[in-house]
Amino acid sequence: MLVINVMKNRALLLLWLLVVASANLFGQSSVPVLEREVTVSFNSEPVKSALDRISAQGKFIFSYPSNLFDADKKVTLTVAKKRVREVLFLLFGNKVKYKAKGNYLILSAAPKAETEQGDKEYYIINGYVTDGVTGEKIPSVSIYEGAKMLSTVTNKYGYFKIKIDETKVQLNLKVSKQNYKDTLITVKNTGTQNLMIVLHPERNDVLIDSVQEEESPVTFLIPDESIINSENIKDTIYRKYQVSFLPKLGTNFLLSGNVINDYSFNVIGGYSRGTRKFELAGMFNLDRGDVSKAQIAGFLNANGGTTNGFQLAGFLNLDKRSVNGIQIGGFGNVNGDSTTGFQLGGFFNVNRGKSNAFNIAGFTNVMFDTSSGVQLAGFVNSAHRSFDGVQMAGFGNHVIGNMKGVQLSGFYNFTSGEMSGVQVAGFVNYARKITGTQIGFINVSDSCKGLPIGFMSFVRTGYHRFEIASDEVFAINASLRSGIESFHTMLFASMRPDKRDSILWSFGYGVGSSIRLGKRWLMDFDLSAQQINKGSVGPKINLLNKLYVGAEYRISKGFYIAAGPVLNAQLTNTNYSHYPSIFDSMHPHIFYKDDIDKSTHVDMWVGGKVALRFF
Repeated sequence: MLVINVMKNRALLLLWLLVVASANLFGQSSVPVLEREVTVSFNSEPVKSALDRISAQGKFIFSYPSNLFDADKKVTLTVAKKRVREVLFLLFGNKVKYKAKGNYLILSAAPKAETEQGDKEYYIINGYVTDGVTGEKIPSVSIYEGAKMLSTVTNKYGYFKIKIDETKVQLNLKVSKQNYKDTLITVKNTGTQNLMIVLHPERNDVLIDSVQEEESPVTFLIPDESIINSENIKDTIYRKYQVSFLPKLGTNFLLSGNVINDYSFNVIGGYSRGTRKFELAGMFNLDRGDVSKAQIAGFLNANGGTTNGFQLAGFLNLDKRSVNGIQIGGFGNVNGDSTTGFQLGGFFNVNRGKSNAFNIAGFTNVMFDTSSGVQLAGFVNSAHRSFDGVQMAGFGNHVIGNMKGVQLSGFYNFTSGEMSGVQVAGFVNYARKITGTQIGFINVSDSCKGLPIGFMSFVRTGYHRFEIASDEVFAINASLRSGIESFHTMLFASMRPDKRDSILWSFGYGVGSSIRLGKRWLMDFDLSAQQINKGSVGPKINLLNKLYVGAEYRISKGFYIAAGPVLNAQLTNTNYSHYPSIFDSMHPHIFYKDDIDKSTHVDMWVGGKVALRFF
């Protein structure tokens, strides 16, 4: 049993050692050969021996021709935690070039200048950028030459490489990184060169936030290197024009996000810091900053700054800041700040800032800040703050705040604050406070200084009465009167108790107006019509029309008495012979009767009404 336990422990120990060794090997091999760190020291040691020790520690294999260098040449060097690329530069300078292939590092003689097809010469500038305080390599550093549109960005190992097409030129390379001091490097034409650049951090009081104020709202179409350059480089480059196939493939290359162009022509799409005169793209224009005069794209315009002038997109215009001018989007427009001018969206317009514009949308206009002008939408207009002007929508208009002007819709108008003007809706109007006119099937408000016109109007601080009345035709009349004193509507029903099988009853509608004669007195003028039925609703017209002029007296709060004469006109169809008798114990004097036409008869008489009112 003891032997078995010892064997198990040894097996587990061996397995653990294999796992650790595999992890170390995998961690080293996952790093590119030239970026592996080595710590070596040579003192008058042959070159071949030095390379063997470097390859052994870096866990890769050198491959080079035997005549590349004198293998017996002695070298002396001490380095700690240096990249393989750096060590090779210290050993050979610019005389050797190297290329990694798998786990092999191939060395060859470096020509003074490289050649491409057609024997065009070029040379390479490469190296590392290091933090001057920590000694760590710095990723995402911009190295550029603005006049020649040359640029590159250090990779995650802090390494960079620039290809120079002109062999007889002196370059002033600027090295920039956010929160580091800019550095200028002068490079003379000496062929391929290796540079070790040191950047020093800015003082704490001048550090800037990594979030840029200006950037196109659409970044996934922009190369990472261009975005890094836009964040790092503080300089703005001005050029007459830009021609691009894609943001990475153009005359401004990876510096396009740092260039303001007068003219920009983009076959598919382009990226720039801004455009001053005209920009045209087959698909999309992406601008970090301001755009002026005209911008046209087959699909998308996306700007991070202010847009002034004419903007047209086949699908969408997306602007982070204000837009002043004419904006047309085949599907829609979205503006992050103020909008002034004319805006047309095939489906929607959305403005997050103040708007003073003529907005037309096939479906909806949405305003998140104070706005004014004209809004036309096929379905709904929505203003989340006060609005002055005209809103017209197929379904509804919505204002969260005060409104001055006109709201016209097929179904509803809503204003949460004060409405000064006119609301016209196919079904319902609402305003907390109305100063003007409401026209709709139903009108609702908290208070009203104006005129609500509709089938039913309710004003919380207005005129409300529930009335129980009696007249010469119906012993019991119940009505609901609602609106304001100067104009209110009435819904009512009447009945006459009867011992016979079917009772006489009616339903009707009316409008009224009351004039205040004092604290307790009102004079009423009512005009109404009611259909008289016996049993079920009558199949023919039996319409009793009334003009009432009377007085109301307030007995106490919520309790009133009213009375007055009524001029009645009953219209009946002469082709129907089964009308019920509308008079019972009281038969008023009919002072006028006539056949208006072959099928309509009228009887007129004067009656009266006495009523109790509540609320």
